[in-house]
Amino acid sequence: MLCPRCHSDLSQISDKGIFLFFCPACHGQAVTMSGMRSLGIEEDSIRKIWSAAVKGKLGNELPCPECGNLMCVVKIDDGQTVFSIDVCTKCHILWFDSGELEKIPLTPAEKVEELPQRAREILAEHAIKNVKPPADHSGLMYASYRNFRIPSEEEMPFALIIAALNLIIRLFLR
Repeated sequence: MLCPRCHSDLSQISDKGIFLFFCPACHGQAVTMSGMRSLGIEEDSIRKIWSAAVKGKLGNELPCPECGNLMCVVKIDDGQTVFSIDVCTKCHILWFDSGELEKIPLTPAEKVEELPQRAREILAEHAIKNVKPPADHSGLMYASYRNFRIPSEEEMPFALIIAALNLIIRLFLR
């Protein structure tokens, strides 16, 4: 893929498990719409960008690095400055010139309140009391341990055969 701004080869980089395309010459970046979500960009910002791109009122300027079609220009107002990005409505790729991606607002991280230690212990005890044996064949072994009694001398050969068969069956069911 070529940079739409300076026509240099784009390098693929991974950021937080998301693949971005980066221009080593002009430092622009290409990101997909799904990549924007994965980077933690506010959903409202993504919707506004996409809506403006689909309307396409500001015209077209740069070719898409993926398909070559002209991308729609979208104005972004981050509260301090106004800048424009380019969006390909066919490939869902956004082109950010150097430093523009960092200006898009991120979704604030959810604040997770931790339960007090005693409350976590009570929940854990309740969960343990409600454990049921698995519904698959591994429950056979659980049931045999729960109701275990030592077989008499007359039952011992049969008990060994049953235990061996149980073990063989469990090995084959894996």
